[in-house]
Amino acid sequence: MDIEQNFSYNTHRSHLILKEYGRNIHQLIEYIKTIDDKEKRTRYAHTLTELMRLIVPQPKEVQLIDNQNKLWDDMFIMAKFDFDVESPFPLPDKEKLGKKPEKLPYNSNRIMFRHYGRNVETLIGKALVMEDEEEKIGAFVAIGKLMRGFYLAWNKDYVEAQTILADMERIAHQPLPEHIRKIVLENNTIEIPKEKFVSRSNNQNNHNNHHAQNHNQHQFSKKKKKKKKNNHHNNQG
Repeated sequence: MDIEQNFSYNTHRSHLILKEYGRNIHQLIEYIKTIDDKEKRTRYAHTLTELMRLIVPQPKEVQLIDNQNKLWDDMFIMAKFDFDVESPFPLPDKEKLGKKPEKLPYNSNRIMFRHYGRNVETLIGKALVMEDEEEKIGAFVAIGKLMRGFYLAWNKDYVEAQTILADMERIAHQPLPEHIRKIVLENNTIEIPKEKFVSRSNNQNNHNNHHAQNHNQHQFSKKKKKKKKNNHHNNQG
């Protein structure tokens, strides 16, 4: 089952364990828990650490392996240690549940798309300045899929990959390079279920047939009235 089918707007705001990552990351962790296949859960967890790294970047002097270890620790903490995935690092000490998140400055800037949230804007801003081309492409692909999930949770309908790309470029305030645009589109295409497509087609055909029948009946009625009127005039003559 795709991520967009499991996202739902949380009207009862739950407590955020690590506020610096935001509500979206906490929701993604809860979604990953619902995946039956452990291998798939682990793949999603690896992707999630990349998104977490973009949202809360570490100082350059922090070694990559230490940063990755911290991200996995934070992910298990947010999952309340109820997270059955294959971690590349030892599980963190449960005492870390009491750690206090760093205070972040309040951002008063207006959110462009409320259904995507401010974190998506932050992710796109971070991805734009990435120097490693492969990392940049991977980041935009992951962000595109995340945006698709949030869009469908908000709109509950099919969304074109082109719509996601257009929103992404609006948030970025610039067009993306052509090779990145192409890859984002290729990785953000959703196939419409056949039965759904057939149902929509049938509904449209039924609508068209009904319209045509009404039109034909109207034309027949007009001809019948005209013929009756002509016969009336002929009889008078």
